[in-house]
Amino acid sequence: MKTPAHQWYVVAAVSILMLITAVIFAASHSRPAVSAGGEHVAAPVVPVPKDVAVKQPVDNFLEVDFMLRGYCYADSQFRDTEAAGGFGPSENSAHKVTRDLPGDGLFLLAQPTEKTSFGGKPGMQLLLVNRTDDTLKFFACDSRLNIIQEAQDQAGNWQPIEYLPSSFCGNSYHHVYLRPDYSWQFSAPRYRGTFATKLRFTMNLDDGSKLHSNEFKGSVNLAQFTTKQGHQATNIMDPYLD
Repeated sequence: MKTPAHQWYVVAAVSILMLITAVIFAASHSRPAVSAGGEHVAAPVVPVPKDVAVKQPVDNFLEVDFMLRGYCYADSQFRDTEAAGGFGPSENSAHKVTRDLPGDGLFLLAQPTEKTSFGGKPGMQLLLVNRTDDTLKFFACDSRLNIIQEAQDQAGNWQPIEYLPSSFCGNSYHHVYLRPDYSWQFSAPRYRGTFATKLRFTMNLDDGSKLHSNEFKGSVNLAQFTTKQGHQATNIMDPYLD
């Protein structure tokens, strides 16, 4: 009669034999990577990718069937001592340029894929950058700069699709100042419509010349070339009729 100790040794021996058999079977059925020349090579080690922020397509379009009023407001870095005073202020302060931008001198940079908030809806970003050695001044009406968006019409000519309303109050007019290596950032609409075209931003400068931004692809509705948004003044502190 076998003793309990003898039975334990038998069970242990059987377990070891099964383990050895499993190892041999796995080794005989493994498939090492093979190079094009038939040589066995080590299988590549694929690292686990880290969480990477993937830039998704930007859906920041606005569809309208009229010309929007100008919306580029700026806070001056210096006080305009020649202005009558009493103009509408802006809290859109200038910021130091801390990164490389594709431009020199004074330039407008349209960034259609930079998503911002425009009137509570998604919009794009526009920069006015002073990369000159001088502090520059710009005409403004209640802190609104002479910047509008343009599009190429069906004949390929650049036409305004936004407009600058005029104030009947002389106190509205003044200048704003921008120091070297500073920029203003504006939120702007990125249009979508039935007519595919190219767009850009244009700024009227004090000397009568025009400053154009880079061009970008988009689409508009044809009514944006002809029909103004319009405006109804509500009180004496709102001196605009269009």
